[in-house]
Amino acid sequence: MENITTNKIIDRLYSDQLEKKIHKKEMQAIIAAFVLAIREELKQGNKVSVAGLGTFTVKAKPEAVKHLPSGASVTVPAHAVAKFSASKYLADEVYSTKVEG
Repeated sequence: MENITTNKIIDRLYSDQLEKKIHKKEMQAIIAAFVLAIREELKQGNKVSVAGLGTFTVKAKPEAVKHLPSGASVTVPAHAVAKFSASKYLADEVYSTKVEG
């Protein structure tokens, strides 16, 4: 299994173009703006749905006491976490994918 980076996705998008009308630098800027827009919306507590991909949401985590292997206890303050739920289309596409490990 290969680790696919943003740059590899940009290379693939660039090579998939028939007429190469969008340059790689422009694609990088578009993807960066897309990710930034999602982050900004999540910071405001909004839900972001991307058709065919899934939904990003923010969930509240309450304060919790965690126990370390040394026996010490640590209090983790209440905080928010980002969650992702794959769309049915994406989940169905990867359902029978063989995964190593």
